[in-house]
Amino acid sequence: MHIHIFGVGAVGCYVASQIPTDENKVTLLLHTQQHIKQFEDRGRSILYTRLNETEKKLGFDTELINTTTSTSKNDSVIEYLVICTKAQYTISALKPLIHRLTKDSTVLILQNGMGMIENIKEAYWKNQEWPRFLVGVNRNTVVRTAPFEITHSSGWVGDDGLVIGDKDPFLQLFCCPTTFKALVLPWKQVEKRMIKKLVMNACTNPISALMKSVNGPIFDNNPATEGLMLSICQEASQVFGELLESPDSVYKTAKGFMCSAKHFSCSMLQDISAHKTTEVDYINGYLCGLASRQGKALPVNQTIVELIHSLERVVSVSY
Repeated sequence: MHIHIFGVGAVGCYVASQIPTDENKVTLLLHTQQHIKQFEDRGRSILYTRLNETEKKLGFDTELINTTTSTSKNDSVIEYLVICTKAQYTISALKPLIHRLTKDSTVLILQNGMGMIENIKEAYWKNQEWPRFLVGVNRNTVVRTAPFEITHSSGWVGDDGLVIGDKDPFLQLFCCPTTFKALVLPWKQVEKRMIKKLVMNACTNPISALMKSVNGPIFDNNPATEGLMLSICQEASQVFGELLESPDSVYKTAKGFMCSAKHFSCSMLQDISAHKTTEVDYINGYLCGLASRQGKALPVNQTIVELIHSLERVVSVSY
């Protein structure tokens, strides 16, 4: 099968590195000629490191997508598309590909936050039949150390590093025991996992960005941070009800995960450090929007959203 990967940061490179290129055609969708050159300079390879062992992954095609002018020189239909871009960039960046996606296309979304499928349909498929959308919950910790170089630090032990809703031949690729070892579950089970990951991100990612620190000093034996994390989880439980585990359980899981990755920094801090916009509107902002539609208010999460947007402006992020 022919798989296009949209977004070649840490997650995109991880996905590409795990797909057997001798059995499938894998095309990396790159935004600029500079990205094409960087990939060529690295021998058209992705360097994948796990447990201090590095492997050079080869066999990828590339295609230039101009997101500035919203054009693509290629009009061929995309059979399978994996979206790994940050949520805040997805709608605009996807525009050059819309005419290549049909009702027979399959789109798998692997990113933080929730609400993206609804936003994509609203933007591009209001009154027409849309592609088949799938969502995944990715618990693998992957760090981009350089362009097309990644370190996989956790998530490969057990069978829930990647969980996807639905089942078809495309998803069997992700279930292969030699690649992702993904679980394919009914949507209701996937939804619960998505919600838990959303809340875990909500109570860790923005705090990391605001503190401008790697995870360890923030989340390991820091009572003030712990209280803030728990407050965010408690507010989330007001909107999700029984779909979410108890606030204490989510908080403890999130804290344990952050402490196990104490030398790493969250993606939101990476965005702030790179003077980029963050995905806060699809994480804490999503929680606040959901609460508003229920006639509720989440003051802690709303404050977090406002602080992150303020920080974005302070570091001169362009909108």
